[in-house]
Amino acid sequence: MSEDRRAARAVTGFPAGRTARLVIRLLRIEDAPAFRDLTDDPAITGRIHFLSPPFTLADAQALIHGKGDGRDGFLGLWSPDSGDLLGVVGVHLQPAQDIEIGYWVRPDHHGRGLAGEALSWVIARLPSLYPGWPIFAECRDDNAPSRRVLEKAGFRTDGAAGYRPGRRRYGYDPEAPAAAVTGPAAEGQKPRS
Repeated sequence: MSEDRRAARAVTGFPAGRTARLVIRLLRIEDAPAFRDLTDDPAITGRIHFLSPPFTLADAQALIHGKGDGRDGFLGLWSPDSGDLLGVVGVHLQPAQDIEIGYWVRPDHHGRGLAGEALSWVIARLPSLYPGWPIFAECRDDNAPSRRVLEKAGFRTDGAAGYRPGRRRYGYDPEAPAAAVTGPAAEGQKPRS
């Protein structure tokens, strides 16, 4: 593949934009302190396989910088009102020409629908940037809130194990109807993101 085609495929060119409640843009190196503050929480580092506590400023800088091949990018989910970093969506281009999506939201902002809002915004842009590339995510079996976010966004699992232990692979199906929310949300409680 030519350098031009590789550059066109790089996540580092992902466009910035807005949703009703978020400004979404690629994290830059100057965002590392906010990225560290968001991520250095056991509720986050304990769930994501490539994060370990304590999540340091150097760790944040390394993730933002990536491997230098442009295949991994982290989109910050910023509050347009306060300017706070509320979450992250990771976009990871895989060698098999598919795209892995991951996300986390500040624990004190769970249950507000921010993950789903951001995920829908990101997914809507991927087909024009990476035509024909399947989109997938992995989710722990015990993470019901994240499963609901994925299912509401159009992801489905066939029950196959993910690449990482204890996770299931969820493929994005743009034709899939939104899943019915079960559990606390179905009982009138606020769903978690």
